[in-house]
Amino acid sequence: MVMQMIQPLDPQTFVRSIPDLKIRQDCCELARIMTDITGQAPVMWGPSIVGFGRLDRKENPNCMCDGLEVGFAPRNRKIFLYLRRYSHHYDDLIAKMGQVRKGRASIAFDSLDELDRSVLEDLITYAWEDCSISEG
Repeated sequence: MVMQMIQPLDPQTFVRSIPDLKIRQDCCELARIMTDITGQAPVMWGPSIVGFGRLDRKENPNCMCDGLEVGFAPRNRKIFLYLRRYSHHYDDLIAKMGQVRKGRASIAFDSLDELDRSVLEDLITYAWEDCSISEG
């Protein structure tokens, strides 16, 4: 019996495979926005999260997560946005962004069309940069 190695899923292939056209288009745009902001190539974290950057909390204890630094996942006809810290840390920006549902560690929305794109980009930029700023 020959065992095949499971190859990691390519983020672009994953996004192109999203069945809902609008969610797929929004995820393509979100991947482009995050790539532009982070300067990082997307990588898959598990079967459904597209992430950017890698964070080890031991190296930066001001951040709340191990793993991806920012990312997103399409789930249940929504897009979930994952940031470096728990979502309450970003309350001021989230309040200006548009129709989102805030969870403890994520922000969910139905469509990018419901969001203020400029605030979304500010939020992602702040989340990407905030752990490099020492808290005092």
